Amino acid sequence: MANSSKILVEIPTEKGVHVKSAGAKGEKYVYQYTKFFRNADGNPRNKSKSIGKVEAERRQDGSQFKLLRYVQRHS
Repeated sequence: MANSSKILVEIPTEKGVHVKSAGAKGEKYVYQYTKFFRNADGNPRNKSKSIGKVEAERRQDGSQFKLLRYVQRHS
């Protein structure tokens, strides 16, 4: 059985990282593009993998920023 652990880090700002909303609650998940290609019709497509879930946190000065919860599985 796999265990999972969670750590909070800032959302990466590098190229190829995007946020999508999903579900009835509109929860946001962060994905990273892994492959870019064109389909048979010549339209651009991509493959991506989920790298975490967006969590909202507040700093001590009161400003809000978002953190990403990574889920790492250990076997």
